[in-house]
Amino acid sequence: MLRHKMNPIDNFTQTKECVYKEHTYSVRDNGAVFRHAKSKRYKNDNCWSFGTLNHKNGYLYLGSARVHRIVAMAFLGKPPTKEHIIDHIDTNRQNNRPENLRYLTRLENALLNPLTRQKIIYHCGSIEAFLKNPKILREKVSANESQNFQWMRQVSVEEAQNCLKNLEYLFLQREQIKKESFYQNNGIGEWIYKPLYSTDTKFTKSIQDTFYDTQAIFPANAKQRNWRTPSEFPLCPKTKEQNPLEAYAKNMQQDKVFSSNQYGTSVIIKYVLLQDNATQKKLPQNGQNAKDLHIQDFRINENALLVLCRFEPPNIKRYSLAKVTYENDCFIHTALETYFDENAGYKYFTLAQGLEWKGGEVFDDYC
Repeated sequence: MLRHKMNPIDNFTQTKECVYKEHTYSVRDNGAVFRHAKSKRYKNDNCWSFGTLNHKNGYLYLGSARVHRIVAMAFLGKPPTKEHIIDHIDTNRQNNRPENLRYLTRLENALLNPLTRQKIIYHCGSIEAFLKNPKILREKVSANESQNFQWMRQVSVEEAQNCLKNLEYLFLQREQIKKESFYQNNGIGEWIYKPLYSTDTKFTKSIQDTFYDTQAIFPANAKQRNWRTPSEFPLCPKTKEQNPLEAYAKNMQQDKVFSSNQYGTSVIIKYVLLQDNATQKKLPQNGQNAKDLHIQDFRINENALLVLCRFEPPNIKRYSLAKVTYENDCFIHTALETYFDENAGYKYFTLAQGLEWKGGEVFDDYC
């Protein structure tokens, strides 16, 4: 029997209109745009589109216009100032859903970039020190710095203080979705370095209700958790199984597609089935050393299918870690984290199993 497959472009709940660069657009909350033709009709007029990918910068375009700017204009309104730019919250430049976009100043956006943060900390000692006194950077950055960093030497005290307030506000918003003790006594600098999602089981349970489940596009018994874009899971069993996760694991294979949506696919690198903690390292309850505690922090203590993937086409963060659990007759696909470096994916794939990682520190440990 053939199943009807919904076109992702038609999966939306809200449409708004806006005017951007003298063109009128209809915009859906899934990131699709419709440019209304003027007296002269162009190729991309009067049809819904997610845009065309520019492989050089990773953005989606409709003609010469960046799609994320059109979506932001429709759902977020005009930028507060000329200095504000649009930030993709999940770092995926092809995810133009309104909830993934926000206006930030150039400085705020730079502070969310791991390489820029490292450079500021190198010169100023800490993020807080720079924001309280941007003069430190002006005095220490040499004249032969790259053009991309030169502008930061001119940051005013007022701009830095406003940035500090905005980052504190974002920090407080983030605090609402976790236990108060999770980052106890840690300031903005610590928050910037910590990922939003942790595989730590206690933390996971504390925010499980906050990240509500959404229905996947396919199959009907698949749901998504902490997974912004409705996706298909082609390997997911479509019928009720006696051992659901075992059945799912039998469908898994390296280089097969784990998930897909309008932005691309997640292709399997490695996977493992965790059952009753049988495959996980048994750690001692007493006398744990630092290494054992680190393993325990990231260990998944439940029956789950753990999947390490790569994105195609590549995102800024090219690798992802997800887990699949079976709850209330549904397969729950939970996005755990994304990574810049493949080695980081292997590291946290290993730690999630309760195994020791012997590869040392990775780039994402500092991001």
